[in-house]
Amino acid sequence: MTDFDTFLNAGWNDHAAEPEAVFARCRDAAALVEEPGQLAALGILAAHVSGEHLGRWDEGAAFLDALCRHGSYRSDEPGGRQLHLSKASLHLASGQRDAAERELAAAAAAEHHPASPRVRMLAATSAALAGRARTTEAMALFEEALALAAYDPPADDPAARALAVTGNNLAVELEQAPDRDGAGTQLMKTAAVTARTYWERVGTWVNVKIAEVRLAHTHLAAGEADAALAHAHAALALCDEQDAPDAHRFYPWVAEALALHALGDPAAALEASRRAERALATMDSEQWPGAGADHESLRNTLSGSGGAGGVG
Repeated sequence: MTDFDTFLNAGWNDHAAEPEAVFARCRDAAALVEEPGQLAALGILAAHVSGEHLGRWDEGAAFLDALCRHGSYRSDEPGGRQLHLSKASLHLASGQRDAAERELAAAAAAEHHPASPRVRMLAATSAALAGRARTTEAMALFEEALALAAYDPPADDPAARALAVTGNNLAVELEQAPDRDGAGTQLMKTAAVTARTYWERVGTWVNVKIAEVRLAHTHLAAGEADAALAHAHAALALCDEQDAPDAHRFYPWVAEALALHALGDPAAALEASRRAERALATMDSEQWPGAGADHESLRNTLSGSGGAGGVG
């Protein structure tokens, strides 16, 4: 590791495949931190890896405690408050509600709505629990976060981005849940709509396009192919508005093909798949590492031997 940014980028790139190694590297990375924002970024990565990927909530919280003793820690700055919020989420996930409340109090900021830190804690914990297949608990926390977010967080409120991220992640988990019931299906759709709503508020057109593709997959999982096709077309319309290269149309075309297949129009589905295949030939494998496998999965689905996934 030569500098903090190099470490952080490598950590996020590697964390899904090598969570144990990345969490171990986080301990050494504290020596690279020079300012509160970096300290918070390190805390977010460590909390995500130790919690969602490893399920070692207490160990993650102990590491964040150590970061609060770092020379760059400032309790009255956003970076310091973020550390406390990350700790609150880890404590909540491990069932230590009193400890979570103490950390939540330290995360409050006068410039945001009083409910904002709690919405963010609930959203982060919901995403982490969903990643650990604790779906029922994740659903309950997300519903609580949505109820508290009735104040409609504006773009400059971190709760807005937290809802965008968690809405997407929870929709993905519920789409894949084999035992999803009617309530789970409804929440799956609510989660995907929430992601779309808040990405439009805090993100770029690409974020919104991805959210539309997510909605297409969500409606497919709910057995609503007409709605899925409408969202695939909405994603393609965004690409048209931006005069985007075909690489950005790949996943909307995949979603379109799946929706047309579900609607019983194999010829149109095959044509959408061919458009996606042509787009695939223009795509950078480093930027879209799973695209080839996703198109193969689509081809298997159209031939009756599998299912398709990504939305990048």
